[in-house]
Amino acid sequence: MSMLLTHAHRSRGRHRERSALRAGGSISRLAAAVLALLLASCAGSALRGGDGWEQLVVVTNPGTRSEGKSYFLCYEGAPIPDLFRKLWAGGAWYEYAERTVLWGDEGYVLLETGDEIEAGEEFTAADGERGWYEGASRKRDTPGHWFLGVRDHVVAWIDPGRLADFTAAWGLEALRRQADPPCKN
Repeated sequence: MSMLLTHAHRSRGRHRERSALRAGGSISRLAAAVLALLLASCAGSALRGGDGWEQLVVVTNPGTRSEGKSYFLCYEGAPIPDLFRKLWAGGAWYEYAERTVLWGDEGYVLLETGDEIEAGEEFTAADGERGWYEGASRKRDTPGHWFLGVRDHVVAWIDPGRLADFTAAWGLEALRRQADPPCKN
């Protein structure tokens, strides 16, 4: 059995998961609790600042010693591929976790929410046409939906709509994951 949750903050999601699991012995009470959980989660599913970002969580084997969580980031319903070790999007930092056993976390796990990253030099038309620029400093007037991806020697601000071009240019391969994304697209 697996359960899909959408949420902006991990701690709230864990509380809701436990509440749903304690909801009772009957299937109908558990189903009602899961439905209430999903409805409540969807009300706050957009990450801080909006901009089309959403974190989805799939819980497998809920309430057992083998419970596992797979975290996914989606932009406007499309999954962000597992390419980065650390990522800043929608006002929050995420770190990629690789699951080595059946239980535990995998995917883009929320580290912390925070303020916007300070702007540096000016965003250029060439940056916009290319769809990304290198560096950890966010340029002034960078579109709000762009995200910062960090992996080994690669540190760049990227337009999610141009991620395939960025991936091809840098030759990045996806990190290891066990679950498939439940995003809309």
